[in-house]
Amino acid sequence: MSFADDTFDVILSNLCIHNIYDAPTRRRALDQIVRVLKPGGIALISDYKLTSEYAKELLNSGLIVEKKRGSLLTTFPPLTVVIARKPM
Repeated sequence: MSFADDTFDVILSNLCIHNIYDAPTRRRALDQIVRVLKPGGIALISDYKLTSEYAKELLNSGLIVEKKRGSLLTTFPPLTVVIARKPM
């Protein structure tokens, strides 16, 4: 991405990253999210698959990560949200 490091307070991805089919390119996309996220910022990645991979990569990049599952009654496909905070 052409954005400078530490540019955004919030980054949101909804049902996108799984469309990057090869794992190395997905890792590069997640690395870019980490790079442009400001210290103290939050990245929210909502998806129905590969969320454990996203969480692991973001955790390995030094972010504080938690996962929350959406309701099976109100969301289709059933989504998991990876919430990643960049330390100050």
